[in-house]
Parts: sequence; structure tokens; C-alpha cells
Amino acid sequence: MNELFEILEKELPLMVPRKEFTQLVGIHFGGSCLTTKSMTSLDYKGEGPKAMRIGKKTFYPKNELISWLRSKMN
Repeated sequence: MNELFEILEKELPLMVPRKEFTQLVGIHFGGSCLTTKSMTSLDYKGEGPKAMRIGKKTFYPKNELISWLRSKMN
């Protein structure tokens, strides 16, 4: 799992578009349960990482996203 976090720290911008995050996870790990649809659902339920809307797009602060992912994997 450390490999995942190293890749995310290295490749993610400071503000991560939801779609870019799910694509990155899918590319590096051969598909994922973290799809755009599942992340949208988690956000709606208040169970996802802290997010912000800019126009019609949802973004996650990189540090918030990685912290949330770590908490879910432990």
C-alpha cells in the first residue's frame, strides 16, 4: 500500500479533480472500486474526503484525499 501513497503524493496536483483521481487509481492498480460514481455517492452521504465544487466539477485537496484514503485502508 505504501506504493499507492507514494504514487499519489508524487502525481497528484494540490487540488485533485474527482475524475482524475479515479482514473489515476485505475491506471496504476488495474481498475478500482473507487470509481467516479462511487466517489460521488460517498460525497453525497458525507462519507468521502473533504471536497469543494468549482463550477460543475468536484475537487479534493490532495492532503485531505490522501488522509481519507489512508483512514479507509487501515
